Amino acid sequence: IRDRSGLLVERRPGFFGFSHLTFQEYLAALDYSARGELKQLVDRWKDDWWHEVIALAAGVPGGSPARIARDLLAKQDDVATVLAAQCLETAIDMPLSVRQRIEKRLDKLVPPRDASGMDRLQRIGMTVAPLLLKSLQSGNSDDKSWCLLTLRDIDYEPAIPILVKCSSDVEESLASLPRRDRDFYRLSVGEYAIQTLFEKARTSEAARRAVVAVVRRPQNPEFLEALARSNWRGDEEWSEKASELIQTALKAAKQDTSTSTPARSTG
Repeated sequence: IRDRSGLLVERRPGFFGFSHLTFQEYLAALDYSARGELKQLVDRWKDDWWHEVIALAAGVPGGSPARIARDLLAKQDDVATVLAAQCLETAIDMPLSVRQRIEKRLDKLVPPRDASGMDRLQRIGMTVAPLLLKSLQSGNSDDKSWCLLTLRDIDYEPAIPILVKCSSDVEESLASLPRRDRDFYRLSVGEYAIQTLFEKARTSEAARRAVVAVVRRPQNPEFLEALARSNWRGDEEWSEKASELIQTALKAAKQDTSTSTPARSTG
């Protein structure tokens, strides 16, 4: 098995582990379901390591998704609500009444609609990221902006392709950046996405590649000036490269503005 299947790896002589954590999580979900110990599994809901196992248990053959979801909803906690929503994704069959309870509870959380809601979701962390991405693709401009702001502090690599897609969204959105001492530049959804990519590029190589691609597109010079002042910097090498990218893009944007129509109205 070790030499041919790729399923197990020998961590050290005589000690084995799964090559991918998903194998371990799925088999753990099967085992809890087979032994009928779903309450014991759900009781681990506060531990991030068990979140995927709980969601997978709602979808395994012979599982009891309604029971798992009800037990989670009974916790009256945001993290448990998000886990119940993940069970909707994995469950083969979820009773309509339970689905409606989950959706009603979830509507109060995702998308966030203010800084307090954003903070709550950021504390939940990676578990809520798929729900934020789903909202990014269906919400209005303000909803999308709050989702983008929330994703800045959540380490979730699958978000990056969707952030790149959002970076071309020109809808104006909920907030503004200081432009000079006493007025502001209103951001578009796409500009929020670019800011979020810059934030993730502190630690993510995939985000750095995405930043290089999106900043080379035509950008509003006011946004680039605001971006240059933002606190997005990471290690010294990346900070230098990113600063050069912004300055090159800013120079091109100013040249383009001087030979075309005025920049969009700001308020």
